[in-house]
Amino acid sequence: MTAIADNERLLRLTTLTREVVAARAAGDHDRAHTLAAQGAALVERLEPHERARISRALPRMTLQWAWTMRGTYDFVGERTLLDDAYSWAMADDDFAMAARVAGQLAWDNAFTGRRAIAQEWADRAGVLWREAGHDGLPVIARIALALLRAASLDFAGALAALDDAEAYAEDDPDGAPASERGLAIDGLRMQWQAQVHPDELERLRVELGALRTSAVTAAPLTRLTLSVTLARLHLFAGEPDRVLPLLAGKEGLRTCRPLLQVHRAMAHYMLGDYAAADTEASEAPEGISSWPRCQAEMRILRAAARLELGDQAAAVLSFREGVVIAGAHRLPVALTVVPSAELDRLSTLAFGDSPPDPVREAIAGDALTPVRDPRTARLTDREERLMRTLIEHPGLSVKEIAEVLGVSRNTVKSQLSALFRKTGVTTRVQLARLACARMKG
Repeated sequence: MTAIADNERLLRLTTLTREVVAARAAGDHDRAHTLAAQGAALVERLEPHERARISRALPRMTLQWAWTMRGTYDFVGERTLLDDAYSWAMADDDFAMAARVAGQLAWDNAFTGRRAIAQEWADRAGVLWREAGHDGLPVIARIALALLRAASLDFAGALAALDDAEAYAEDDPDGAPASERGLAIDGLRMQWQAQVHPDELERLRVELGALRTSAVTAAPLTRLTLSVTLARLHLFAGEPDRVLPLLAGKEGLRTCRPLLQVHRAMAHYMLGDYAAADTEASEAPEGISSWPRCQAEMRILRAAARLELGDQAAAVLSFREGVVIAGAHRLPVALTVVPSAELDRLSTLAFGDSPPDPVREAIAGDALTPVRDPRTARLTDREERLMRTLIEHPGLSVKEIAEVLGVSRNTVKSQLSALFRKTGVTTRVQLARLACARMKG
């Protein structure tokens, strides 16, 4: 009778798991999540001795449920299932499955910026994978290593790690769902290719936009990350006005709100709406402590916005806090959310000629950073008046411009410096051309 009962339980759980996979493949992720939760609840209700008798089959099913939870933003549910799957796999000496679970934990931690923990899980995945008789790492752990390399601004190394993961995918049939894994690899590849080959940015934006449009049955988290990646490419290209509509209508995603706030703050800052950027970067969304990269990025963005709003003391404090978080998690990439000129300016104010390692790495890394769109930069009335003067009276000296405007030469110099900083141009001739373009636009 015991054997019959065990077989019935196992059949029920196996059937549920197949239904989860089918619902996920059909794009019905809400149903997949409901079924996965039912499976987890059934296992939870088993007595320990009942669970032990079918424990060999549990890790594989539990990992499928965990992937489903993750795809629908249920990170708490996912982590509980991953912990269970890892414990059961280790208890049964199923080292290959334990390595895959460890690889997923490495990916999750690398994704949110917990770099040290991610590296520990990746190392553990490697040890277990070799114990199971395989070479290297399971696919999911290889993708985690790519994320870790990107976090240290080694984008060429990150691309190489992705190539390695893709080449190895066929040898790891029990890895993460192939379609989701493929979309994740493609999205990351395009973002990092833009860093390594900025001249390909326009092509990559078009291809990523098409990929995002085609991913209609992908998990919600996958679609969101594709949108966020496309938003980042728009910022690299100096088109922040395309970011806010792209990320609109996603306010219900509480667990991913830090990711959304960072990119909205970046867009507001690039558009010159420093008050809105400060608001986005100052709010502490639920779960922010689980996203150290976003924590650091929000403080850097708040520092940049506060500096533009004239609050230098708050800017310096926020910048130092961001650098501390980035340093604690070894995330120099978190400092690249503002244009390189602003990063250098904040660094000088906060640390003088002796910036800490994360700042030096971010500056020396020459990473592609967001670019201001000079056509949409928000200017003060006095700056707009100076722009018109450059059009109406071309070729005037600073002294002559001051006389036309009825202000001092120092005021003109100060306003010119602000205009150069806000628009990204470097000469008065370029400013005059830009003024004409803004008037036509």
